[in-house]
Amino acid sequence: MIKRDRIFYIACGLLVVGIILAFMDEYIALLPLVGAYLLRPSLHALGLAKKYADERQIQIFSRSGNIGFLVVMFGATILAILRQYQGEPPDDFHLLIFLGLVTKAIIGLLMVGDLRNAGVVILISYGVIMGVFAGLQGFDEILAGETPWETFAGIGLIVVFVALGLLARKFPRPVAIVLMLGAVGMIWYRTLWEFSDKDNGIWLFVILPLALIIACLWGRPDTDTFAVSEQ
Repeated sequence: MIKRDRIFYIACGLLVVGIILAFMDEYIALLPLVGAYLLRPSLHALGLAKKYADERQIQIFSRSGNIGFLVVMFGATILAILRQYQGEPPDDFHLLIFLGLVTKAIIGLLMVGDLRNAGVVILISYGVIMGVFAGLQGFDEILAGETPWETFAGIGLIVVFVALGLLARKFPRPVAIVLMLGAVGMIWYRTLWEFSDKDNGIWLFVILPLALIIACLWGRPDTDTFAVSEQ
C-alpha cells in the first residue's frame, strides 16, 4: 500500500520535474525520475527517515534491493559474454559490473563501523586490485618479447599502497594528506576539471576511490557510519 507522507509528496514532485525535463528533451530528466523511485528506500537505507518506516517496510526494501542487485549483476555478466561472442567490446558492461561489486563491498565494509579501519582495508585492497590489473597488462609485452614494464609498475603499485595502508594504521591523517596531494596533483596534471570522455575512467577508478579513502582516514576511529543495529 502506498503511504501518503512527506516522502511520497517529495517523490511526486521529483516525478513531475522529471516529466517536464523529458518533454524539454533534457538528458538530465533521468536523474529526478530515478530519484523519485529510489527516494524512500535510499532514505531508509541511510537511516534518515525512521519515523516514516516500519520494520516490515525496511525488510521489503532490503530484500528487493538485494534481489534487484543480483538481477542487474547477472544480467550485465550475461550481456557482456554475449557481446564478446559477437566480437564487440563489452567495456560498458564490465564497468557496470565492477562498479556494482566494488560499491557493495565498500558499503558493507563501512556499515561495520570504524571509519579509519575501513579506510586502511580499502586502501590496501584498492592498491592490490589496481596493481594486479596493471600487472596483467604486462603479459602482452612478454608475449611480444618486450620488457614487461606494466607488470613492474603493477608490482610497485601494490608495494606502495600496502606500505601506505600499514602506515595509515598509526598515522591515518598524514597518509590522508599524502593521498590528497596525489589526487590534486593528478587532477591538475591531467586537467580533469574539463571532464572529457577519456578522463571519465580516471575520475571513477582513481579520484573517487582516493576521495573515499581520504574521508575514511580523516574520520574518527569509532565512527559507525550507518548504525545498522538501529535499523
